Amino acid sequence: HSQSHDAAIMTKRDCRTVFIQIAQQTRLRSIFLKNDRVRLQSDLVPKVLKQSSFTSTEWEDRPSWWNKSQGESLSACQDDVDLLVGILDFGYGGFDSMVDHDYSFCSKLSEGNEEDKKPFTRAAVQCRINHLTRELHALDDSEEMMNLVKKKQAKRKSGEVEVPSANGPTKKKKSGAIQSGLKAFFQKTTPAAAKNQKTPPTSPEPAQDDSDVEIIGVKNQKC
Repeated sequence: HSQSHDAAIMTKRDCRTVFIQIAQQTRLRSIFLKNDRVRLQSDLVPKVLKQSSFTSTEWEDRPSWWNKSQGESLSACQDDVDLLVGILDFGYGGFDSMVDHDYSFCSKLSEGNEEDKKPFTRAAVQCRINHLTRELHALDDSEEMMNLVKKKQAKRKSGEVEVPSANGPTKKKKSGAIQSGLKAFFQKTTPAAAKNQKTPPTSPEPAQDDSDVEIIGVKNQKC
């Protein structure tokens, strides 16, 4: 069309980068919604930084001041936490606005030398965020698995099992012991007990011997 124009021309590599950004942002946001910032800063992110799988993909051109605390109120992973918060607030399209914000790394970046500013690019930051999100995802999955195992163990101890119903949702019922009426079939009886055992009322009457049968004769009489 004569009035149409191309807003952007994206190569295969550009499309792949955008898809990765969408997947990363979606997963990171779900983790932040599930965990508060205090737990992320004091527990989850420090665990990520100690993971061997994360240290093997360490940020090679990381600024010298990155994650170095400037006060007692700041943790050793403050810059990484603020970076994750900032990318969720501004997105990759708002990278320049994020750098000018009041996050912990922004003041260090403005006060640092030019050599430290060069490696802090959008592409380098995305690589760092991808690695952090990947390890946070692994921690979250392992926690979910452990919680599922604990729930199943608790159900086994309480004697409840899940049985799928025809309508879809599962029904809970007590795991069965042997019914009281069937116990007699699983008990061993001694010969003496077998002789004294009475016939259950629901059983058919025992057959009689010929000695107990009384024969009655009937004479034919003429009318």
